[in-house]
Amino acid sequence: MKILLGNFAGTHSNLGKILTWNLIKKKEDCVFMIYWNKGRFNDDPNVWPITHYPEEADKNFFYRYFEFPENQTKEDFLHCDALYLNYPCFLEESQKKLWPLELYPLIFQKYNGFVFTTKALLDPEFQQIRNIYHDLWKTHLKPTQHLLDLMKEDRMKVESYTKKGKVLCVMIRFAGHFSTPFDSNALFDEIKEMMNSFDFILPITQQFFVYETLCEMYGEKCISLDRRRIPNNVDWCSLMYTDEAFEEEFHIAVKDSYLASMCHTIMGGSSGLFYSALFINPNANMVVFDALKDKDAF
Repeated sequence: MKILLGNFAGTHSNLGKILTWNLIKKKEDCVFMIYWNKGRFNDDPNVWPITHYPEEADKNFFYRYFEFPENQTKEDFLHCDALYLNYPCFLEESQKKLWPLELYPLIFQKYNGFVFTTKALLDPEFQQIRNIYHDLWKTHLKPTQHLLDLMKEDRMKVESYTKKGKVLCVMIRFAGHFSTPFDSNALFDEIKEMMNSFDFILPITQQFFVYETLCEMYGEKCISLDRRRIPNNVDWCSLMYTDEAFEEEFHIAVKDSYLASMCHTIMGGSSGLFYSALFINPNANMVVFDALKDKDAF
């Protein structure tokens, strides 16, 4: 068996690539795995040398949170060949010959194998993409008991609100690597209008300003989660100076996608976390902020 190892920087970008690979692959003996064990500023995650995968297997924290692929175990990989891939591997012309165009024309013809864009979100056929990726998620991203235990308390909290009324989840991020600015006041205006039809609001955000503003606006209607918050002018990448901090940010990002998926409606823009929540629960209503409909990388 051969292994393709990859790391694509953002947490949910990685999860999306796992799912897309499982649409592409044709050989059952070829497994795509995520390799993560370093803090963001210890090594550039896109250029890690992978020469002896078995020696590094214990350091790959990704599989403390998701089951090994293909129902395999660590021992099954001890004598495998490993080929390391970086981000462009899914975009190069040489990879297109692998794409099952006849099976998934919506993904591989219409969107060139990359559905994580605002254009795709606004496509009337996006629900079909959600259904496809939902099935992939259930098969290839099974949470470990460790992840389920970490999520248990927050999930019970969110569930208690969903039993009392309709919950609107809103996702707002500001970070240094966003290439297109937007007006945060416009987002708050849209949220205010949406909340006329909801009983509670769940903010999924790292930004202290956004969190505090929504808490002030909605008081007891705002579902509060214990998270580290950052100023608007701080990029979340700056939080990950150590291996431990890197892993902490990873598991919070994953946990938040599951919590968002529990809500009646998820409101956001083109970001990996937004897509993951929509894939986990394809039945949740989706709303894209009007102020973000012409922007990607939100």
